[in-house]
Amino acid sequence: MRRGAGRAEAAAYPGAVRLPLPDPGDLGTTDCEQLRDAVLAQPVGALTSLGYVAGGGFLLWRWRTLPARQRTAAVTYAGLLAAVGAGSFAFHGPQGPGSKLAHDLPIALLLTEAAAVPLVRLAARRRVLRPASPATRVALTGLTGLAVAAYAAGRTGSPVCDPESLLQAHGLWHVTGAAVLALWGTLLWPAPQDAPQGAGAAVSEDAPERT
Repeated sequence: MRRGAGRAEAAAYPGAVRLPLPDPGDLGTTDCEQLRDAVLAQPVGALTSLGYVAGGGFLLWRWRTLPARQRTAAVTYAGLLAAVGAGSFAFHGPQGPGSKLAHDLPIALLLTEAAAVPLVRLAARRRVLRPASPATRVALTGLTGLAVAAYAAGRTGSPVCDPESLLQAHGLWHVTGAAVLALWGTLLWPAPQDAPQGAGAAVSEDAPERT
């Protein structure tokens, strides 16, 4: 039997095609994409979740020469980013037991670290972030705005929600969100190759703030 069968149909906006929405107990109910009776219940959501795994792998590669005193926190961040992707894949794909916890817990831990690290550095009067180039600032701002817009557009009942389409805004949210979090990680822990030419190695975040 197809997932979500037997529930009431609803049109999200005037003129919309009346397509069934998942049962309230189904995972992914609020993410627009139609739930399927298949290995991947929401294939677009599942496959785009791998963007977080790619982001974590990218950070691990960039941080391969990071000083040992910074590596633990940085590797934890990269691992949590990859875990977000794995949990999201489980949530939108096989949807087995525990997949909701696997989806929610890494997100909470990652966002906690992403916010806590700069706050701890600020309290200790250390450098919070590496200086960002104009291009980096534009990219971070633009990607963040696009991610927020994609998240809103990808909700069930949004005017642009088409559950049966392969073009899912929630999938774009996954990809842009992964890019934003990866870029934030490069600002928190600059790799030695991010140092200006002639500067030798990147300045550690443990260095005191200069006035």
